[in-house]
Amino acid sequence: MNRNRVTVRYAKALSELALEQKKSEVICRDVNILYQSIDQYEGFENFIITPRVAPSAKINKIKELFTKEFDALTIRFIEMVINHQREAYLKDITRNVITFLHKADGIMPATLKTAHPLSDKLIKKIKEAFEKKLQKTIELTPETDARLIGGFVFTMDNIQYDASLATRIKNIKKQFQK
Repeated sequence: MNRNRVTVRYAKALSELALEQKKSEVICRDVNILYQSIDQYEGFENFIITPRVAPSAKINKIKELFTKEFDALTIRFIEMVINHQREAYLKDITRNVITFLHKADGIMPATLKTAHPLSDKLIKKIKEAFEKKLQKTIELTPETDARLIGGFVFTMDNIQYDASLATRIKNIKKQFQK
């Protein structure tokens, strides 16, 4: 089955259950923690996706690590994913769950790419400016990309605002080449 189709189906199922049971905030927090764990700790991701580790061992480790912190619905969902041998999709499933629940709550994910790390105060100020302009609640993820040279690139849904020096230089170059 198509990877995207699988991840969307599982994510939709958990998202709908979370909304139905009025647990969207809790499930979103749980899934966000799980996503960050998979994304940031390579050993954890390898443990989850390797076929050499028995599903029961994976489930036991998940329970050991997260039972105190996670809602029972999240734990049961992870167990089901592992029991159906879909653990290789878990990272993408969690990313999709976060997106679905945020959209249901009216929160739009966005990225702010800068050449250098920004202070939390400046990130907050930029976030508030875009929220006011777009009249939407935004969950902003800051990223750095030295190729931008300076300025920033804001991306949300199909909207991109590019205020980077790299783009300005590129545009000036194009004008001189005409």
